[in-house]
Amino acid sequence: MAADDKPAGLIYPPIDIKAIVDKTAEHVAKSGTAFEQLIREKYEGNDKFSFIYPNDPYFAYYEHM
Repeated sequence: MAADDKPAGLIYPPIDIKAIVDKTAEHVAKSGTAFEQLIREKYEGNDKFSFIYPNDPYFAYYEHM
């Protein structure tokens, strides 16, 4: 998908968070939702991983990846 084709409302995270989001999305795509659940448990309360929750402004970006 080209940059011009981004979904409406998609907010790109700052570069430092974007790297974490991109890597996490890549690993979840390879390893499945069990890996995502592990991340949720391991990093609960860590703001750098708040994007895995639907109420976070970067969640749409994470899901899009």
